[in-house]
Amino acid sequence: MQSKPPTRAPRAILRIAAIAATVAVLASGCATETVKRGYLPGYSDGEVTDQTAGIRELWVGSWVAALAVGLLTWGLMLWCVAAYRKRALGTSGRGDARDVEVRRVGVEVPEDQKR
Repeated sequence: MQSKPPTRAPRAILRIAAIAATVAVLASGCATETVKRGYLPGYSDGEVTDQTAGIRELWVGSWVAALAVGLLTWGLMLWCVAAYRKRALGTSGRGDARDVEVRRVGVEVPEDQKR
């Protein structure tokens, strides 16, 4: 008899999503002048040099690229975990019987070699 794997109730999933959305909204409201400048040195009334805007755009662009690569990497890792997870014996329908026989041959010693 196979038992079902535990699943989360839809209310628990909605609660987690609501908490994540609330944190995202509250965290995005922290845009002070220093954050808008990307934590680069400068003043609220002007830039330090004539290259500050270009450096800031490069800095922000590098963070966006790093975030995109990180999200892609995490997405591919989670996809591999889901797609290639080890299934319980007898649930996939392909190759399980052969795998059991290969394991038995590799582990058990044949009768004629026992002495």
